[in-house]
Amino acid sequence: MKSIEVISTKRKGIVHLQNMKDQDFINFVNELKNKNEGKLKNIPVSLKIDGCGGRAGKDKNGRVFFEGSRTGPIFEPKSFSSYAKSKGVTEEILTRSLHYDDLWELITNLPMIKSLPNDSKVIFEILYNPMGHIEDNGITFVSIKYDKRKLGSLLTLIPFDVVYSSNGEKRPDSKEIINDLINQSNDDIMVLSPKLKMSGEIDINIMIEPVLSLDHESLMVLNSRKKKDKEFKGLIKMILQKSKESISKFILNHQSIIGKDMLGSDIEGLVLDINGHQYKVTTNEFKQSKGNL
Repeated sequence: MKSIEVISTKRKGIVHLQNMKDQDFINFVNELKNKNEGKLKNIPVSLKIDGCGGRAGKDKNGRVFFEGSRTGPIFEPKSFSSYAKSKGVTEEILTRSLHYDDLWELITNLPMIKSLPNDSKVIFEILYNPMGHIEDNGITFVSIKYDKRKLGSLLTLIPFDVVYSSNGEKRPDSKEIINDLINQSNDDIMVLSPKLKMSGEIDINIMIEPVLSLDHESLMVLNSRKKKDKEFKGLIKMILQKSKESISKFILNHQSIIGKDMLGSDIEGLVLDINGHQYKVTTNEFKQSKGNL
């Protein structure tokens, strides 16, 4: 049963730096040069987790709920499998819905969730071990293998934000609530912050110089649909794409970002907050694995 007192949290897309539209990337580079002198320093950085999205919390009356990334708030047990059965889904999807039933049961009964303030919703990335592919040296969720020694033996929750469940606005005590959840972490149910530390600066001036050097004519040709401009336009687009890729790779491998291996050496990527906007950079291995799914 869904509650009209709880607003569903919509998935928010994060701009993928490698796949940015060319004009958006040019604007990004110009802003980076003008505001940041072509350097990234003391910016928020988080590890991108490849699990399943979920939310959990309490409505204004203190009723506990769990919410999948596309379901809206669920207050009743067995709702996921009941819905799946009513739609006549495949065995694979039904099995997944049963896992979500188990997740509902597990998460809504956690003391840390029951102790949340009324009218609060925690936005998580979830690594639920029964939904992963377990091997001797790790657990693979979707396409990333994580070191199981660094995960909870049953469940790992990675909280990103806390909002009011009634209106979806960020709670001012979000940081305190997340810290409290982390403090209640244990070997079975682990709660981890995705935030990474940054020491020093990442200077990308060399990689953005080819973009900054594009003259007015080049920028005009980029938007041209004329046949005579096709070859030159292709060259400009190649320059831009090469810059996107080189910046992303440089950031991913830079030693200034500390703790990228917090869940193992295999990572999806990073999320960076630059001038109030979020951008993600992903590894080539992750992109290749997604292409093979």
